[in-house]
Amino acid sequence: MNAHDTLLKAAELVSGDRARQHGDKLDNHTKIATLWNAWLLVRRNPASELTAFDVAQMMSLLKKARTQSGGYNPDDLIDDAGYTGVAAEIASIIEGDLSHKARVDAPHGDSTFEDLMSRARGKSPSIWYDEDDPISGQNG
Repeated sequence: MNAHDTLLKAAELVSGDRARQHGDKLDNHTKIATLWNAWLLVRRNPASELTAFDVAQMMSLLKKARTQSGGYNPDDLIDDAGYTGVAAEIASIIEGDLSHKARVDAPHGDSTFEDLMSRARGKSPSIWYDEDDPISGQNG
């Protein structure tokens, strides 16, 4: 997909399905900003740079904010749970409670986060990407 086609597809999504799903753009992003600003104030060390743990927590907050705009979307709750799981795994790695090998081997063999989220949604990971997606590096 070239840049022009990518932009057309993005415009179609943010004005169509995503607009219905996530509600008013300003309202949705204002709610996300409110939750992210709160996180930045209450985290353990507000003056430090953001960490991978912070990002996972903030993505969870994004999904929480989306439940308050637009229509009901079960993917928001599934994704929220996924980001919370990622935050827990990152915290365990940072604290030294979980080795890289343990992350890869448990609880679903060599499953990736993408595989686990696909199972939760009942979808194949390949449908998340175009065949030659330069952003994700995935091939359909």
